[in-house]
Amino acid sequence: MAFVERGLPTVLVAESAADFRQLLVSQLTGEGFAVDTATSGRAAVDAARDLQPDVIVLDLALPDTDGIEVCRRIHDVTAAPVLVLAGECRDIDRLHSLPANAGHYLMKPLTASAVARRAATLLSTPAPSRAPTLEQTGRVCVRDIDIDIDARAVTVADTAVDLTSIEFDIVAALAGRPSTVFSRQMLLEEVWGGRRDDAATPVQHHVVDVRVAELRRKLDHNGVHHIKTVRGVGYQLA
Repeated sequence: MAFVERGLPTVLVAESAADFRQLLVSQLTGEGFAVDTATSGRAAVDAARDLQPDVIVLDLALPDTDGIEVCRRIHDVTAAPVLVLAGECRDIDRLHSLPANAGHYLMKPLTASAVARRAATLLSTPAPSRAPTLEQTGRVCVRDIDIDIDARAVTVADTAVDLTSIEFDIVAALAGRPSTVFSRQMLLEEVWGGRRDDAATPVQHHVVDVRVAELRRKLDHNGVHHIKTVRGVGYQLA
């Protein structure tokens, strides 16, 4: 990580290619930014949480974690805008699943000066406000769903819904971050207590799908579907 000077706008550069990372650091530093760096997805998420930078430059081709997944995890720890550096045309098809603060991207090959100009533009854009989280309020309402975390109770259109413990944990996770598309792996980690570095088995994925399907059946009301399937990614509270 680079030394970050207080008082300057801060950019976190998450880029695994050493030569291009150094070019970005030199360019951004020369234009008045303080720069911190990360070379892996896990390090990028940790730095985004600890540093709370003003702008994040994120290469999708980080070595340890899928870049889209890294972007979602960054979104969970900071509201800073994320400038995504995409290297392949197929990445464009995946960008629709990015959280709201990552609605900006540049395609490689590109220059360090182009990245610096876009970072400066994002710096002048007000960061989105963050709604209180489920943990902060103890209660959250999404559309006609009301979740009371302390009582572990859920109502839909003012009607109590009888959920199992696992079903409640799933809807609480989804409602706590309604802008996030949860992969099966994310749900296994948050609800079943799985570890991030453990690859889930097809059987575990099937268990998640079955539980979500049953939860969806209980929450649907008058033709309104509350859990959306994002093809190839996972589930989101609609």
